[in-house]
Amino acid sequence: MQRLGVSASIVVLVPVLRAVAFSVGWGGLDWYTWFVADGLAAGSLLAILLRTNVSRKQMKQMCWLLLASSVLLAGAGQPFGMLTRNRLLGASLQWTTINVFFSGVLLLFLVAGSGAAKRFVDIPALRFLGYISYGLYLDHLLAFRLYDRIFRHYGPGLMPSNGHFELALLRFAVGGGAAIGVAYLSRRFYEERFLRLKDSLVPDSSRGNETSIPVGDTQAA
Repeated sequence: MQRLGVSASIVVLVPVLRAVAFSVGWGGLDWYTWFVADGLAAGSLLAILLRTNVSRKQMKQMCWLLLASSVLLAGAGQPFGMLTRNRLLGASLQWTTINVFFSGVLLLFLVAGSGAAKRFVDIPALRFLGYISYGLYLDHLLAFRLYDRIFRHYGPGLMPSNGHFELALLRFAVGGGAAIGVAYLSRRFYEERFLRLKDSLVPDSSRGNETSIPVGDTQAA
């Protein structure tokens, strides 16, 4: 219950912090951890939820509620600046809307992956991204910033610009590929040793409880 309260508090307070920062002219609203921590907290809330006695039917309902509410929030807020971070509403709640949407997507994949539709989501590419997900989370923004800095100086013609979507795809391919490569090396040669150390220190019974995330009972929806 304490963890639930901490995570819920972060989800509520971080958008307020973004609103205050925007109002006083601070930058980095999409970069500094304390301005985007609500996304991490949303993931924590889902993890806590999945460790309760929740049914598949309830998970499906929560999934569609999250997806629908994010779309409605984006649509209702669009006239008031939700789709831009140059206005107060978007600066404070755009990330919240995105977090709600992808929380729904994550639940959708978990529900599908534990039922008859498992073959559609349990694919090698997604398993690989899950394997390197922590390192990818840490380094992807750095990879794109390095791309921007290098090409702005040495190849400005390759920087994304209006009317040149192919340059945005190039940036995504180069920056994303570099981030994935570094994340794999980190997972394979650095993180792995600490994960093995953790497993050696946790009793078998406790380790089973920590590493498995139940997705509710198997009753028909």
